[in-house]
Amino acid sequence: MNNGERIVDSADVTNEKVVNNQSSSRDDRSAAANSSLAIRRAPLDTLRYPAAIYVLFTVAIYWPVFLGHRFFWEDFFIQEYPIRDFCFYMARFHHALPFWNPYSWSWSPLLADAQSAFWYPTNLLQIAITWIVAPQTIHLPVIVPETMTLLHLPLASLGVFMLLKKEFRVAPAAALLAGLCWGFGIRMVAEQNHSMQIIQLALLPWETLLLMGAWRSWRYAIGLGLLFGVSFLAGQQQTFFYIAIFLASFTLAETLTRLRKKENATLPFLNFSIAMAIAVGVSSIQLLHSWELVGLSSRSHLDFYEASSAALHLGHLINFFDPKFYGENPGFNIPKSSIVNDTYWYWEATFYWGALAEIIALFAIVCRWNKRVTGDVASRYILFIALFSVLSFAFALGRNLYFQWLIWKFVPLFDHFRAPNRMVWFLWFLGTLMTGVGIDQLLKHPEDFRKYRRYFLWSCGVFAAINFLSIVGIFDLIFKPHIIRNGLWALLFPSLLTTILIATFLTICSRANDSSRILSPKILLASISILIAGDLFYNDFNWHRNTLNPESFFENESKRSEIAAFTNLHSADHAKLLIHESDSLFKKEASLGMFLRLPIEFGSDSDRLLDINPLRLSGILPPVRDSIRRMEIMGVTMLSDSAGETNLIRHLPFLKLYDQWHVVSGDSQSKTLNDTSFDFAKEILLSELPLILSATNNLSDTAILLEYSENLIRISVAVSQPSVLLVNDLYYPAWKAFVDGKETKILRAFTSLRGIPVSAGQHKIELRYESNAFNIGWKITLGTLAISILGLFIGRKEKSPAG
Repeated sequence: MNNGERIVDSADVTNEKVVNNQSSSRDDRSAAANSSLAIRRAPLDTLRYPAAIYVLFTVAIYWPVFLGHRFFWEDFFIQEYPIRDFCFYMARFHHALPFWNPYSWSWSPLLADAQSAFWYPTNLLQIAITWIVAPQTIHLPVIVPETMTLLHLPLASLGVFMLLKKEFRVAPAAALLAGLCWGFGIRMVAEQNHSMQIIQLALLPWETLLLMGAWRSWRYAIGLGLLFGVSFLAGQQQTFFYIAIFLASFTLAETLTRLRKKENATLPFLNFSIAMAIAVGVSSIQLLHSWELVGLSSRSHLDFYEASSAALHLGHLINFFDPKFYGENPGFNIPKSSIVNDTYWYWEATFYWGALAEIIALFAIVCRWNKRVTGDVASRYILFIALFSVLSFAFALGRNLYFQWLIWKFVPLFDHFRAPNRMVWFLWFLGTLMTGVGIDQLLKHPEDFRKYRRYFLWSCGVFAAINFLSIVGIFDLIFKPHIIRNGLWALLFPSLLTTILIATFLTICSRANDSSRILSPKILLASISILIAGDLFYNDFNWHRNTLNPESFFENESKRSEIAAFTNLHSADHAKLLIHESDSLFKKEASLGMFLRLPIEFGSDSDRLLDINPLRLSGILPPVRDSIRRMEIMGVTMLSDSAGETNLIRHLPFLKLYDQWHVVSGDSQSKTLNDTSFDFAKEILLSELPLILSATNNLSDTAILLEYSENLIRISVAVSQPSVLLVNDLYYPAWKAFVDGKETKILRAFTSLRGIPVSAGQHKIELRYESNAFNIGWKITLGTLAISILGLFIGRKEKSPAG
């Protein structure tokens, strides 16, 4: 045990002595409480019991998902599931890495996009499991990624349980309830559509646990680096970056605390630096490849208005008291006709973790505030917890407070991310920790119910008042959309009822625990458990009611007449189909192309493809104002909309030879493309002059596709004079061209496509996806893993100070 641990332990002993000397009656009550807790502590000392409880709670809430009656929604439907299915298809049938996705206009370099989360262990595992269990299946069953996501909820709960039990020395029963508040807080349930965020949030308490261990031992630093690096592979780099800020801030707080107490202040910083270096190394297989993409993506830089989209506003504070005030999905919601700015992001504004849990969390801060200079672990960090929670909420308010502007303006990388509301995760996380600390305090010292009676009654009064004003529509009139919605009473009454039950419970407790009487800790624990678990269960189970199965939807959509006609006419020429629909949330964005392995794009409008989308590169479309002309250049053969199917007869084919070219750059390209006298069928627009030797040859011009796959294209070309071959696929630097085995520079054609210069004669052309960033990244990852595991193995023989 090192110096830091001895200080904490001695402080705990001192605090116990002070408590024990206060009065004999308090001794008896505390002894009785601790004795009762000891009965419950024994089965919870091992992980299997809390793990079983959390798994059962998951099944109780999500059994309709496991039985196929409900399904995840929104981004899971239009992004997560199609990506998982495409990765399964590539690994299972092509036995190749899914470098490129040619099956929609996004044409994304899939592994370069951190959203793909290909390398995260459970995503690899679901490919392997499906391959073994259902070797004949063509598509990944939707239940597989859903189950893998839901398994992270008990993992999240178990992480908070371990963190509170090991580092904050909270009684297991209290830690168990706090774990429920984190793993099944309403925001976790609302984020079902963002599987990548659920995974990273599930790992956050485990990372915090390892971080606090790393302040004492380098072995924990290695563990933190390995886990944090793996978390990056889960996707959603914004979450990863926010968590890095949190871990760094927590380490800074520990360093400053040690300086004030004249303890060893260098060890936390040094070990944290080691952990971050390992995390960067482990994540390099994805990180470097993503960095290759970031400068070319639509989010290479966001102005402040874009970066602040989905910010919280003061009205969202109501969600602390009434989780469904802004609706649930699918189901009750603010009318779309009344949506203004960010009002629609209702699920992103949900951060409720239980009314009683929130009251107890604030109680823990109140009663520990004056003890913050002691060595007690919870009190030691109370200032950091309070300050970081406030700053997180201030950042989450975005342009409604403008604290985010300072970060966006002066801190690197923050101009890549939007949705600042997500920083409120840390208020929720730290709040659940304080819930555990507060429950532990109340179970050990039930007389605190009476001591803090005024606080508890005022808290219940505030909760009840806000719930009542919500139900009658006062807040609907104050905040957007400034209309009283129908059905509020039925939606919000359960929250008011919960508040009334909590107020009754706290009133009984505050009156029962006087100088002569004390409530049994068993009764207290049972009551608190029922109120917290019941609150979370009701809100979680009723939040999500989607019955649309992505798998069956894609199968039904594949039978559409225009898709069948398109497939029959263009089975081998790699033409593209655009389906234009504006009446469906899912159809307008669903990645049907990835599921059917066809170049199909859904869009509410062709101009939609110019919008910011995390899966798209910037500048993937030629800057042509006429959408039909733009689609023709991009090789769209058929347009399907409410008017029926339209064949675009002037569309450019997948391969086309040009012996005339027009070289312009910058703004002149847009001017040329929008000039109706410019004939894109006869002349190719290039960004730079092709270096081709002049010659003639008595050959007929032909371009024949010999082989086509996601990552490799082979073409046979015969030309009578120097020409440029158009490959109607997206330009990306990682694509390399080889003409007769010699590497040739790929030129930008029509601003976003590929042009390959060829001299007169016959040639074999090969295009290969070869990312130098990926090739370097996987080597760094393997090297880091090997060194880290070796370090852990050596550390088993040389026990750390914490061991």
